[in-house]
Formats: sequence, C-alpha cells, structure tokens
Amino acid sequence: MNKSIFDAARVACGVFAMITALGWLWFAGRFSAYWNMYALVNFVAFVVGALSPSKAYDSKYRNAYMSLYIFAIMLTLPILYLDFNLINGSDYPAMMIRGAECIVLGVLAKEGKRKKQLE
Repeated sequence: MNKSIFDAARVACGVFAMITALGWLWFAGRFSAYWNMYALVNFVAFVVGALSPSKAYDSKYRNAYMSLYIFAIMLTLPILYLDFNLINGSDYPAMMIRGAECIVLGVLAKEGKRKKQLE
C-alpha cells in the first residue's frame, strides 16, 4: 500500500479520536453499555492507529493491531445500521463519519495484512 495513504489514515485516526472523545463527552450519561463500548474501543483503535509507527506492523504484535481494527469495525457496523434506521429519518452525517471510520480502520488493518504477506 502506498505510504502516503497509510500516513493519511494515521492523520485521520487522530482526527477521529478527537471526534470520538468529544462526542462521548458531549453525550456523557446518555449512552447504553454498547455505545460506551463502541466509543471506548474506537477511541483506543484510533489512538493506537495514530501513534503506532509503521514498524509496528512488522513486529510480532501486528495480529493484535489488525484484530483491534477489525473489532472496532465490527462494533461500528451495527451503529451505522441504527443511524440509517432512525424513526425521524436517517442521520446521514453520522453515517458518513462512521463509514469513513470503517474505511480508515480498514486501511490500517490492510497494512498489517500486507506486511504479513510480504514475509
């Protein structure tokens, strides 16, 4: 994968980490346990994605990185579905943000997989 795409995904992770933290603080106390788990796992995945060097995907922990990103994507998909099926109409901005989160995490997971295949 092109290094510039990977670097752009890392920058996007930093932005999404801030959005996730601010969103959770804004709506603190109004979430169920699933929403809190979603916010926590995505925040951790974004911070790890933003701060981990590219050498981390060459290490023995690359499967842990990939598993974290894929787990965050799996937690995001049901919430994306809930945003689409709101009673008063779909929440398209939230759907676009969550879709972009899935794409960014997918790029990072793909980078880990690509490094594994090169061995």
